[in-house]
Amino acid sequence: MSRKVQSLLSVGDVSCICRKIYLVEVCCRALDRASTRILDLIGGFPSKLNKSLVFKRSVIDSILTYAKMAHPKEGVLLLQGKFSKDKILVDAVVIPPLATHGQGFSSFPLFMLPSDLSVVGVAHSHPTGALEPSTHDLNNFYGRVMVIAAYPYESESDLAVFDGKGRSILYEIV
Repeated sequence: MSRKVQSLLSVGDVSCICRKIYLVEVCCRALDRASTRILDLIGGFPSKLNKSLVFKRSVIDSILTYAKMAHPKEGVLLLQGKFSKDKILVDAVVIPPLATHGQGFSSFPLFMLPSDLSVVGVAHSHPTGALEPSTHDLNNFYGRVMVIAAYPYESESDLAVFDGKGRSILYEIV
């Protein structure tokens, strides 16, 4: 601090400013924890998945069939499921309202989605055969998981599941 500023501030003023800065930092940390918890509860942008992930065989077959049908364009589906204490069971797929399928992209307007807490993520296809999420995929991540189906869409070896940071997630099929 310059001498001019020091002379204008008393010890009490500096102490008061320091307390206010500390309180602001505490509040910011609390808000960050609260927002992380809220996002976790509504299924948004988790840093990691602390539950086992299980897909019904019919969901895997639906994703692969839909991807084949949409080829050579990308297709997009919403994943619906049930949450329990230690597991997420994905048991259905839904075509999002007003979904757009194009060469190298697929999307849907988020504002058109109904308030449905059973949506656990999104599945979409990569006609190029790339089994990795693109930057665009990660920037538009929705839910807890993202499934990518890559050409030729023949079996579960053509599927990969990722979290919001692009890390691969292990899953099982029942």
